[in-house]
Amino acid sequence: MTNKVIWAKRILPLIDLTSLNDNDDDEVIEKLCKQAVTPQGEVAAVCVYSKFVELAKKCLLGSKVKIATVTNFPFGNQSADAVLCMTKMAIEDGANEVDVVIPYKDYLSGNTNTTKEIIRKIKLTRFR
Repeated sequence: MTNKVIWAKRILPLIDLTSLNDNDDDEVIEKLCKQAVTPQGEVAAVCVYSKFVELAKKCLLGSKVKIATVTNFPFGNQSADAVLCMTKMAIEDGANEVDVVIPYKDYLSGNTNTTKEIIRKIKLTRFR
């Protein structure tokens, strides 16, 4: 085995492949998922917009690659109820990980209420 193959086998399980572009479509996500599984091993996860979670799950069926997504992305400006709803839907669709963007502009200016509300609502919710 070459050094490149040895390093690939060590590094691949630590990588998340991500596509969070405004112009993503099914073809882009399918290609991303194909890149996630290689002869040297699989990446840890693919991260896609929540609308592509089901597709990614289907494309990666039989692999150990996790599905990650984001909610309240990229600006963190949605209500706590909307963030909770999107998070629930992403998990129901098959996401193994959901990264929630907090309302960082408000938070940095000292208004932490919405961030606290989002965390509280998500923390109190039973998923699956």
